[in-house]
Amino acid sequence: MKSDFVERLKSLDIKDVANKLGLNVTSYRQSIRCVSKSHEDRNPSLKFNPKTNRWKCFSCGKGGDVIELVKEERDLDFKGACDWLCNAYNIQSSHSGRNNFFLPSPPIKVNKKTYSKEIKVKVNSDIFEWIIDNTTLTEHAKKILYNERMLSETVVESLNIKSIDNFYKLKAKAIRRWGEEELTKCGFSKCGPAWYCKPIIFPYYNKEGRIIQIQARATEWKKKSERFANLIGISTPMYNIPILNKLKTGDIIYICEGVTDCLSALSLGFNAVAIPSVTTYKDIYATYLRPYRIKLIPDNDSAADNLISKMRKSFDKINKDFEISRIPPSYKDFSEYYITRRYS
Repeated sequence: MKSDFVERLKSLDIKDVANKLGLNVTSYRQSIRCVSKSHEDRNPSLKFNPKTNRWKCFSCGKGGDVIELVKEERDLDFKGACDWLCNAYNIQSSHSGRNNFFLPSPPIKVNKKTYSKEIKVKVNSDIFEWIIDNTTLTEHAKKILYNERMLSETVVESLNIKSIDNFYKLKAKAIRRWGEEELTKCGFSKCGPAWYCKPIIFPYYNKEGRIIQIQARATEWKKKSERFANLIGISTPMYNIPILNKLKTGDIIYICEGVTDCLSALSLGFNAVAIPSVTTYKDIYATYLRPYRIKLIPDNDSAADNLISKMRKSFDKINKDFEISRIPPSYKDFSEYYITRRYS
């Protein structure tokens, strides 16, 4: 049985599973008699934890996930418990022909141009902030950010950068909290493949400190198309906009191409923002940056030339100039330059 399928079974709401088992659980605060056959629980000692989606008997110490609950209650082995859950929720298993009506679906290709028009996608900062609040930075992600990219822990923590080990579990939890319809309206229902590849996630904040976009960057990807994914249908703003609230007129601000370049600049103590891509650049950014002394750190590629051209046009409109700080031609971007210099 595939591990991702098992994880999807484990993501089923444990209180709902308990009720399907006939345990009659009306509230997470409620204690019930232990399901273990080896424990004669005279005083109800078993409780369910909605945050971890697990159960535990505080008398005998037994506990576990959804599958373990079914195993104990119905006296089944692992395969039998999985089959029971498939039957109870009409889920297609790896050895059956049933249809799956409950679990979050695997990543699918979405037409980004028509999706937002068909669904009327819009920013929902409450949901976006819930996503960040309900994720952590795993050891795997820390190794990439701190050991490989050599970024400042203070910078990473201040920007609320998190990661996801099991997107199926997170999405199922989000559905229980917000409902499928609300997640669809904010672009979280049809996430790109990167969200399923143990991504590091980067929240984008507006000047008021609310999250208005989240980017997922896969850490385990097979195709280039799986590397990055923003929330579909949501406009991607300049990264690290809130830093402008801390600057004074005339302060230096560096503009980087991409989030990782910006994080590298911030780790050096620079004031920095990022333009995620040439296509996301907006003329209004020139107005945002007008009070400051602007230094652009472009990549060494043709896209950088396009960005410089777009910026010049928008800055000319407000009679503002900016400087260009180029990295040596042997490096593709500032992040690579930063890592190489740190290692040396």
